Amino acid sequence: MNIRKTSFMFVSTILMLVVFTVSAQEDVQNLAVVVNALTNPKLGISTSLSIVNLNEPNVKKAVDNKVIPLGSVPSDIQILGELGYVVNTFSHNVQIIDLRNRVSLGTIPIGEGTQPQRIAFVNPSKAYVTCNGTNEIRVVDLTTRSVVHIIPGELKPTGITVLNGKAYVTNPAFVVDPISFAVTYMDSSVTVIDTQTDTVLKSIPMPTNATGITNDGESRVLVLSAGDFNLIPGNLSIIDTTTDEVEKTVRLRTTPGFSLVLNSKKQVFMNDGFLTNRGLLVYDLASEKWIHDRNDALADFTGGAGLAVDQNDNVYVTIPDWTGGGQDELRVMAPDETLIKTYRVGPAASIVAIAQLAPSEIAKADVNSDGAVDLFDLVLVANHFGEVGSAIIGDLNSDGIVNILDLVLVSAHFGERVFAAPFGKVVDPKLDNKRIQQAIAALESYPDESPTIRRIADYLRLYLENPAQTVTDTELLANYPNPFNPETWIPFQLSASSPVIIGIYDGQGQLVRNLELGYQRAGVYVSKSQAAFWDGKNEIGERVTSGVYFYQLLADHFTATRKMAILK
Repeated sequence: MNIRKTSFMFVSTILMLVVFTVSAQEDVQNLAVVVNALTNPKLGISTSLSIVNLNEPNVKKAVDNKVIPLGSVPSDIQILGELGYVVNTFSHNVQIIDLRNRVSLGTIPIGEGTQPQRIAFVNPSKAYVTCNGTNEIRVVDLTTRSVVHIIPGELKPTGITVLNGKAYVTNPAFVVDPISFAVTYMDSSVTVIDTQTDTVLKSIPMPTNATGITNDGESRVLVLSAGDFNLIPGNLSIIDTTTDEVEKTVRLRTTPGFSLVLNSKKQVFMNDGFLTNRGLLVYDLASEKWIHDRNDALADFTGGAGLAVDQNDNVYVTIPDWTGGGQDELRVMAPDETLIKTYRVGPAASIVAIAQLAPSEIAKADVNSDGAVDLFDLVLVANHFGEVGSAIIGDLNSDGIVNILDLVLVSAHFGERVFAAPFGKVVDPKLDNKRIQQAIAALESYPDESPTIRRIADYLRLYLENPAQTVTDTELLANYPNPFNPETWIPFQLSASSPVIIGIYDGQGQLVRNLELGYQRAGVYVSKSQAAFWDGKNEIGERVTSGVYFYQLLADHFTATRKMAILK
């Protein structure tokens, strides 16, 4: 097999893919979702959500304040696809927000007295919620909206991040005297949990009052310890997740806020917090040096609380006004550290998260929410073909029946990516062969004779039949999940038996990894047990950085290239 291809052909393919992606992203909604945490009955103020349309150039028109009422003491918001999950601490629940339609979808009860603090997603159907009222981490099934398991924690579990099959939970370990309300800080720590078995693996000692936590998407977890707000200053601890040991502790020489975020350059942003409040601190992980320490903080962001970073490395900082005086702002800093926009948001704007919503039809076509419209979505729709009722899987146009119109909607966006989906979830349903045959017949009789309609009918037929059968066309299919972190599967089909190589390239066209699959028989290679697997590492076993990558199928005299993205 000749696997040598000219650089001109490869670069041309990349250019075509980039042009397609730019045009597809034009309709993506970019939102900043702000939690307004103030409750003041005398001023008529209650907790609420503000949504900022980042695509709108007019900063006044962009803001929709007090969109949705929230529960008591909202402490966190995380985005999963088109849904925002708000942790309401003293309502003891997690509130689900439909960001596209801007409505509350109800709550997930966490349990009386639990005082939930933060939420982190293990996968699209499973989340961990830290509960410092009961010193637990509660496991939530997002599908049934219920707590399904309880993991015993340490003292006052608060912050949480998930990386490489493990969850890391900060335990500030404080005790409040019920009479004097004096706070005593005990030995702080980070609990390490296996997310497959929901069991505790280890406890890592931390400096006083470890609260904020995040990860670099590769192999490090960063923990922000605030100190005791008096004599003990804060620290930034860096954990190596391969050993779960602290590899470095950075002395802050100040009392930071509770939030920290990273950009794609591995720069860490923190607020100089409660006591001095000088502005934004910036530490560079790569060089292990301060860019802006306490003596050189970015003063444009003095008084900051919540932090977020978008895909372009813009940093978002909420500036809350806890008096209810209406001076709350969301300030945006460009990568060159200039203040580029200021939005006026709701009372005590204390938390912010960034969301990307795909065009609504594409989002609906991604039935299994794995970030791509592909064969799995098609099978899900076909598997319910002919069913009648409300809220049926596969009824994409909400007309009360799963029919040809729903199949056509999937086919119209087949191969497209849903930009907001952060996780992969492949649903492999118990097949209803009769319904799928009906779906195939409906597609074959559809008056539109487009190649896409015919191709998806072929896909369904192949899915039902022996995957080793003859395929009419060799084809490289959409990887799943996409975007992904840290691993993905690359499906393909072969019309003739052939040696198969899948090359992984970076955005500049440089080879990152060759997946040599050997000699493969003609057939369809779609499932996780058959598709090519990439673990996100290069040829020498190092994890690659986040960004855009390309994968190329080389089989016999056939070559094809597609695009994928790693988001960390």
